[in-house]
Amino acid sequence: GYLEVLLAVLLLAGDFSLNKLYQRRAGVTLRAGLVFNLLNGGMTALLFFCVGGFTLRLSWFSLLTAAGLALLITGYTLLGFRIMKDGGLAVYTLFLMAGGMTVPYIWGLLFLGEPFTLWRTAGLAVIISAVALTGGGKGALRPRQTAMCAAVFFLNGFVSVLSKLHQIDTAHHAASSPQFVMLTGFFKCLFCGGALFFLRLREGKTELPIPCLRVSSIAFLSAAVSGCSFLLQLLGARVLPASVLYPLVTGGSVVLSTLAGLVLFREKAGKRVWAGIALCVLGTCL
Repeated sequence: GYLEVLLAVLLLAGDFSLNKLYQRRAGVTLRAGLVFNLLNGGMTALLFFCVGGFTLRLSWFSLLTAAGLALLITGYTLLGFRIMKDGGLAVYTLFLMAGGMTVPYIWGLLFLGEPFTLWRTAGLAVIISAVALTGGGKGALRPRQTAMCAAVFFLNGFVSVLSKLHQIDTAHHAASSPQFVMLTGFFKCLFCGGALFFLRLREGKTELPIPCLRVSSIAFLSAAVSGCSFLLQLLGARVLPASVLYPLVTGGSVVLSTLAGLVLFREKAGKRVWAGIALCVLGTCL
């Protein structure tokens, strides 16, 4: 389980780098984000249909859980681009990552019978502090921004919860882990395509934009990397407690994606960033 999570974190850091590369090429507009997620979801569905052996073993539980995951992901994606439009990239990242750790941690303690330990709680608190230190924006949030950030916190948190629930409820799910990744990608493509079409209608246009080959290739590569990362997280979720799995994923991805930014994109790191990396390593070990 720990090996699967380690590989998932490495791939997740690679996907963050691909996302950043896409944003440099296509921009950070809402349309660009929806196009990226449309291509990403469609390619994920196609790729993992092949990985799953070209078979479909479905149940209503798997279908509804995958649709719920895709809807939550689409929701925080739309909110994220609205928050980033106001210059809130750092605070969006903070609430997204904090929610992805905290909600499944509390859910595991309350509803899955996972044991409470001071070490895990301290580790979670240290990782959240590290994320706040490296990515917390400056200045007070307006009430509307606060509401959107809170929604992002819970939406990403319940993405983790639903993923965990699907993997441990073997009595109701019929889809294998690769097939569940495929279903989630399909619904993600469907929802983002619908949102993009609605956006075009508001602009008085009906045709969907056709991205260039270079931009599309980044989205397709991201689909393979993020899909494999999600698959490994699902496999890890079968054997690791939620209160361990998701802080590990977040803490590890913060460290590796920050280092990737330094190496690949020549980003500058100040004292806060290095202190945040050190805290993330400490919290992950705890």
